[in-house]
Amino acid sequence: MEGLGRWLMVLLAGLLVGCGSSARITDAWIDPALEQRRLDGVMVIAVAGEAPDHHQLRVGFETAMAAALEQQGVRAVASHTLIPEHPKRARVIAAAKANSLAAVLVTQYAGTLEQPVYHPGTDYYTVVPLYDASTGRDVGWGWGQWINVYSDPAVWTSNNRVTLISDLYRVEGEKRVWQAVSTDMETGSVDQLQQDFIRAFVDEILKQELLAH
Repeated sequence: MEGLGRWLMVLLAGLLVGCGSSARITDAWIDPALEQRRLDGVMVIAVAGEAPDHHQLRVGFETAMAAALEQQGVRAVASHTLIPEHPKRARVIAAAKANSLAAVLVTQYAGTLEQPVYHPGTDYYTVVPLYDASTGRDVGWGWGQWINVYSDPAVWTSNNRVTLISDLYRVEGEKRVWQAVSTDMETGSVDQLQQDFIRAFVDEILKQELLAH
């Protein structure tokens, strides 16, 4: 099955705290020859490495994605509940068939785009009044002198946009039938970032009526 052999770490950790925005689908594809839709039952896979912390990322994402699909009436099973170890293609197909799951949904990290943002500095001024030397009286603010009292330096920050790709495979024939690309602004909340991505993918799957619910 295309893509199942490329296991990359699902990176959902924020590098900078920024302004959050909901994930959106930036590109989507459906097999033009697809006739059978509303596939009954799906195994949810999050692509991850084999290290213990990577496994936890896999478990967390799969659990949340399966739950989101179940809430919409889709019969969904997180792959780690069927294949605790690092899943291989043949094992995935066998487990899907044994559990009467017609589809496999694979989500993986595709990269992070750093977008530099320039913030110009700000100068703060005040007016020093002028005095009449003969009287010692203030001659009025209109005759004062503007002086710089404080300056914020110019700084560069970064907005980071994370991209995930989700592929749906039909178990029968082991053929990819759908793919969607989603991007979201990286924030300090890993949970929120994950929820945004899952919501975007689930909404797109339901809109295209790809899974029975």
